[in-house]
Amino acid sequence: MFCFQCEQTAKFSGENIYKIIVDGLFTTITNVSFNEKTERELIEQIKSFGISEAYEMNKIWNSQEDIRSLKSLILFGIRGMAAYAYHARVLGYESENVNKFFVKALAALGDDLGMNELLLRYPASMT
Repeated sequence: MFCFQCEQTAKFSGENIYKIIVDGLFTTITNVSFNEKTERELIEQIKSFGISEAYEMNKIWNSQEDIRSLKSLILFGIRGMAAYAYHARVLGYESENVNKFFVKALAALGDDLGMNELLLRYPASMT
């Protein structure tokens, strides 16, 4: 989420936050070849937002199998979406609804929700 009251507002805008989310997800796709320098620059950009700790992926991989499956589906789905969003942005197109969905989907990965909560709270709709 983007806060208009925090100190980050002076340096960044909501669009920059969405850009870093899409770029970060896009770099994780296996057929995308970024060099180590590009990856380090992306990590430094993320850290400049005040995010200093990486999410512990073992929280997903060691979850109960239904939760692990649902969260994996969300993660792999938004990675694929990020490829389309990245290329669309390069061509001058961007969707606020899609950007907000990325945030919503990433929040689902970090939330400690059960299977029914994940299915009901985070439906496939963009709204």
